[in-house]
Amino acid sequence: MRLVIVLAAIDSMSHLKALKQLTMLLSEEKRTKQLMEAEELASVQKLIDQFSQV
Repeated sequence: MRLVIVLAAIDSMSHLKALKQLTMLLSEEKRTKQLMEAEELASVQKLIDQFSQV
């Protein structure tokens, strides 16, 4: 199974924060597995929201 992630930034700097958060999220094997196994969009959003506060 593969994970495809798309980022769309509104300016030339905002993508850096998103990349940092994404890197933190994916650096935890447990979280990556949860993303891969999520069957509902709400589950994915909840995982991402936990890291968007950083």
